[in-house]
Amino acid sequence: MRRSLYLVIFVLLSGVAGFFYYSQTRQATAVIAARDLTVGTRIQDADVSLRRINPASVNHEVLKTVDQAVGQVVSVPILEGQFVDTRQVAPAKNAAMLGSGLEMPAGYRIIGLPVAPAAAVGGVLKPGDRVDAWQGCAGHRPPNRTGNSGRSGGARHQHRR
Repeated sequence: MRRSLYLVIFVLLSGVAGFFYYSQTRQATAVIAARDLTVGTRIQDADVSLRRINPASVNHEVLKTVDQAVGQVVSVPILEGQFVDTRQVAPAKNAAMLGSGLEMPAGYRIIGLPVAPAAAVGGVLKPGDRVDAWQGCAGHRPPNRTGNSGRSGGARHQHRR
């Protein structure tokens, strides 16, 4: 009987101590994704929500209010429940989003070509594979500036898919 009494008193005192600890802990708000957000998505109210957190638990670049996120464009995929960070959004759609932090030499451009998996060398190519891109010019042979033999009438450039 004594053990049961001690156990009940211990549980009650632990609950009171936990209540006082959590009531005194500083809380802040952070923006989280309410659903998976893909690159290029303009964030709307329904796409994000707020979560109360301990400010020491997250990076200082996490958005703190929904207003900071609404209207921004996603530049890096954001998963449902993930904190929305200033590095993951941009104020507008632009070519800088496509580079994903890659350094582009002056005069170069990034382009995207839609390729069905079956057309990607029979599905052998995967994101991140290095490929050679050939630029063919019908009826015109550009100067041989890249060191290729020039037999194909194109310039050779190396890209990452």
